[in-house]
Amino acid sequence: MVGCSTGEETYSLTMLICEAMEKLDKRPDVEIFASDIDEAAIETARKGVYPNSIAVDVSQERLKQFFTREQGMFKVKKRQHMIESPAVGRRTALEP
Repeated sequence: MVGCSTGEETYSLTMLICEAMEKLDKRPDVEIFASDIDEAAIETARKGVYPNSIAVDVSQERLKQFFTREQGMFKVKKRQHMIESPAVGRRTALEP
């Protein structure tokens, strides 16, 4: 993904791919690459931490499945089914 900004689009696409892969009998290897010209935005995306306001746009089911609550914020879970380490601008392998 080019122009990933602070990662919302990349993580959203990743969630959709993970959900689709859960339904498949055969799970292909998937890698998503994201970049942005703004290094500060990339650093924000790498952290995978977002304000409570994402609850307006992200379903409760997805919030429970893909995020943890930390200090009043939502943080992308570091788990095998989602992302080994939330890194945007670096190579990140997804394994269902």
